Amino acid sequence: MFFKFFCSNFVVNPRNLNYWNNMLTKKLLILFSSLFFLFACAEEDPNLVNPPPQNETVRVRFFNLSGNKKPATLVLDGKTMLGPVDYGICSSADKPPADSSYAMVQQNGIEVYKLPHKIKFTRNNFYTVFAFPSAQKDTTQYRDIDTLIVVYTLAGLIVKPDFTYLKMINTIPKLNRTYSLRLGCPNGDALATGIKYKQISTQAEVPSGFTTVSLIRTEDLKTEIVGLFNLQLKEKKQYMIVILPDASNGEEIFLMDESSEEFHPLLPLIKETKLETTIRAINLSETDVDFIKYPDTTFSNGIFESLQSKSLGNYINVSACGGQTPDNLACIVNGDTSSKILTSLNVSEKYTLIAFDSADAKAKTLVLAGPTRIKSDTKSLVRVVNASRQHPQIIVSMASRDFNPYSASDDSLGYRSGELLSDKTSYGKISSPKLIEPGKNLPVTIFTTTEPANLVFITTMDMVAGGRYLILVTDDYSTGKTLVYLIEENDVLLNNLKPYQEGVLIQFVNLVPGIKHMNLSVNSVLKQAKMNYGASLTTVVAEGNQKMNVNGKDSSFNAIAGKRYLFIFSGDETLLDILPFEYQPFEVSTAFYQRRFINASKEIEFISIKENKESSPVVIERIAYGKSSAVQKITLDRNLSLFFVNSNTDKTLYRVDDMPFPFGKNYTIIFGGRSKDKSYSVVVQQEY
Repeated sequence: MFFKFFCSNFVVNPRNLNYWNNMLTKKLLILFSSLFFLFACAEEDPNLVNPPPQNETVRVRFFNLSGNKKPATLVLDGKTMLGPVDYGICSSADKPPADSSYAMVQQNGIEVYKLPHKIKFTRNNFYTVFAFPSAQKDTTQYRDIDTLIVVYTLAGLIVKPDFTYLKMINTIPKLNRTYSLRLGCPNGDALATGIKYKQISTQAEVPSGFTTVSLIRTEDLKTEIVGLFNLQLKEKKQYMIVILPDASNGEEIFLMDESSEEFHPLLPLIKETKLETTIRAINLSETDVDFIKYPDTTFSNGIFESLQSKSLGNYINVSACGGQTPDNLACIVNGDTSSKILTSLNVSEKYTLIAFDSADAKAKTLVLAGPTRIKSDTKSLVRVVNASRQHPQIIVSMASRDFNPYSASDDSLGYRSGELLSDKTSYGKISSPKLIEPGKNLPVTIFTTTEPANLVFITTMDMVAGGRYLILVTDDYSTGKTLVYLIEENDVLLNNLKPYQEGVLIQFVNLVPGIKHMNLSVNSVLKQAKMNYGASLTTVVAEGNQKMNVNGKDSSFNAIAGKRYLFIFSGDETLLDILPFEYQPFEVSTAFYQRRFINASKEIEFISIKENKESSPVVIERIAYGKSSAVQKITLDRNLSLFFVNSNTDKTLYRVDDMPFPFGKNYTIIFGGRSKDKSYSVVVQQEY
């Protein structure tokens, strides 16, 4: 937002060389003493010098699926025995005898199967040994146990927060049957496809917490949905879905936590029977719209909501997870489909479908705001929908607002600024969710992503802890003005949606010399902001009377929408001056930039400005203290050096060298400070 320039010098006087030599000697003595202390106190790390045996961190369990359904025992190197384990049961986990072992299975003390090679174990992993029978019992080659399959975890996997790993194994001895697993509904993303008997799928990254998956069976080229199942998964772990044969010809589904050492660590999964979800619609179009969802078992014609222009509907129950074909959400205008989305709706969730006009058709664009797994009871969750066809990309952020995480610390400035709510959100898209500190009169700014960026809209919003919000940015199609709406997740049945009123942008600059910082409060936006010397901040307030306190000095002003306000703090330790400026926004053009200069140095009656050389003629003459020059439009694109001159003595007080001033931006250049403590400085404040 601003550039600040200071000068400083450091000179070593030859007369002080003895002092510097003595200091150097002392520092060397301290350094050598510290090194001696470090080396004297060094200790060996026993885990590095004498690491524990590799098998100490390994665990093995045995899963008995023998064809004769009799108990079986896993023997490792003839020493460690896991069992006897009943049919269909998984043993508890135990430590193997070595870092690699031969594996053998016994029934009634007789060897029935032996692996021809050793199982090699690696540190910090869990191993599950499955004993499988032959697939077809009516062949002469059938054996009750003909295979040992070893399934293991992978130590050191990098897992994102709020995610975990999931894989699947098929233990049903049918060669003509395979299983597939999808995240969420049967038309969701594939996690495993066509898993045959004895096969294990690759690990897939899935969301932790409450998650649903769909199991699909294919047998003799016939595909059938087994069901939708609910999972409760901890983050950054490894799980396995185990498909076991049931008493008839079907299957039972279990979830195994692969890092559990418990006996039979399988949790049965229950099929979800209520295959419904909820959806509401928002119509930002200029025309009335019918919203439909098909296929759907609830509504014969698919229409679940009819909304007039600029309105929000109620949450409606619709069918979900009914098949492998995508859910089709569409808009109908005058009997014709204007837009549609193919998606996968999960059960028991909340969705918001948003329709808005394109440049050439009504309700031509649809955006679906689906559920997000991010939750917080103490913060607000925000997403941004760009429905503005005038702005292909937008950035939504917060201006300076109250924030003091370290209330007992002098280092906290008491405010934060530039907090992004959405970064480069394209037209027709929704941003990623963002958690923010809740509050009243939050200062929201919307910029284009063009170079240079243009300020599109400013406003203030209230957000509560635990609230989940959509900021909708669209256009008034008749006037071209930007319209902004805020919709919370629980809002329903709102006709004639009211856009937010435009706020008022205010900038503050501290140029009071001799004081560490200024304390600033503005209504509820800023309660106790600390502004260091030369600092500036920008915020947004609602239109109307504003109360302000600066270092205990109360004042007020009337903020008018459409205008800009700049307050410069000047004066000195004994007397604070607040220099107010009210003005219209500067014209923005890529063919030029505009600038003005302000004299905020109380000890300089008048300043003048020169360019490029100290001997150059004055370009801005005699700006009185507390006053601004006229706004200049500059059409010559070049870097500039600026000289700030005492108009009464023609003495140069300060210079700024080789400053770029790009076209499309506008600037207020403020001179302040005093000679007493060499605090002359310049703040270059960008205007919006």
